[in-house]
Amino acid sequence: MIQRIANLLKVRTGEGRLVILAALLFACVQAGQGMGDNAASALFLLRFGVDHLPTMYIAAGALTFVITMAYSAGLGRFEKGRFFLWIIAAFAILLIVERAAILLSYPFLYPALWLTINAMGGILGTFVWNLAGEVCDARQAKRLFPLFTSAGILGSVIGNAVTGFAARLLGTDNLFLLYAALLGIVFYLTRAISSSYFHREKTFINKTSLWDDLRAGFDFVRISPLMRLVAFSSILFSVLFFTIAYPFNKVVTTSFPDEAGVAGFFGLFNSITTAVTFLVSLFLANRIYTRIGIINGVLLMPL
Repeated sequence: MIQRIANLLKVRTGEGRLVILAALLFACVQAGQGMGDNAASALFLLRFGVDHLPTMYIAAGALTFVITMAYSAGLGRFEKGRFFLWIIAAFAILLIVERAAILLSYPFLYPALWLTINAMGGILGTFVWNLAGEVCDARQAKRLFPLFTSAGILGSVIGNAVTGFAARLLGTDNLFLLYAALLGIVFYLTRAISSSYFHREKTFINKTSLWDDLRAGFDFVRISPLMRLVAFSSILFSVLFFTIAYPFNKVVTTSFPDEAGVAGFFGLFNSITTAVTFLVSLFLANRIYTRIGIINGVLLMPL
């Protein structure tokens, strides 16, 4: 029975432990992100004010840019196993500290918490694929990456789906402690994966400064026509997304009386949309690409 499941999932002999660890890691990261995003949005919208969202979008973009560049530079400067563990531990501790700080009831804490959760989401989304790329070669990636993606989607669906129940049972504030607990599990899984499957010869110590690393990345994008187009398209996509997200959040805020209600709605909404997206990508996208081509399919998506 187990062998049949492994064959169905295209998992070969000797890969079982790695697949289980990595799939659980993807699921825990996505589940935690779902609960954290929903809780941070609910607290910010109701306790600080939805009218401040445009300013927060600008701040989030600048913060994410700086942190992402620093993270990318750090990958080349430190041993990856330890670097990943430092990142996860720092995030878990930060969540616990910010949860405790909420007891002080300072208004500025909610924008800080919202920015923290958004920046963490970007880094964790990059981290899981960096880790997967470190333990899988090109042939394994073709077979196992879709499985890891599916595990992440399942984790996101579950994490979002239980947000409302957990918020009413434990309080919206305490969802950050659940997020920290999930990151604790991620820390254990990362340690197990890095100690058993990382290729030590791939790591090296970069002798250049952090600023040189950041500047090198910026210059590469600046001089590459392709990467400039990618950068501009990413900016335009972000503008489009936030243009839609702002009125959506404004309506949601006025539709529920408390944080648990808002967090629960975001959780249910994100759970449903994630599940629908997964089904569309699994059963519909490939048919569209086969019929009209990948380029035409991509051009059709904005419509």
